[in-house]
Amino acid sequence: MHTNHPIDHEAQAHAEELGYEPRDISPFVMGKSVIILSVIFLICVFSAYGTIQLLTWAQGIPDPRTHVVPDRPELPGGPLVQSNITAKKDMAELRAKEIERVSGYKSIPGTNKVSIPLDEALKKVAEQGSIR
Repeated sequence: MHTNHPIDHEAQAHAEELGYEPRDISPFVMGKSVIILSVIFLICVFSAYGTIQLLTWAQGIPDPRTHVVPDRPELPGGPLVQSNITAKKDMAELRAKEIERVSGYKSIPGTNKVSIPLDEALKKVAEQGSIR
């Protein structure tokens, strides 16, 4: 307890019965503890900041405050998005090319082979039972 305050013996006895200590913490010790913890906290903050700076420098990561990102180059040919105006026409052309590929007789350049229509090839496979 503080020595410059009158002691209330009855209140002190009651506090001791409840499990309280009969003395106060010195303000000097409390202030000293706060200062020490603050210094330790600041040391941790600065060491963490320094470690991050060291790692970004070692890995070659540019400083975002000074790094200028170059403009993205223009893609050739304009936008790649298809408009609804030409979508049906484009799909019809694609389907016509696919049907042409699978429905006609063609010789395969550089080989002795000939491409036959898909329907005819399926019939032959069904007759023979396997592909040779």
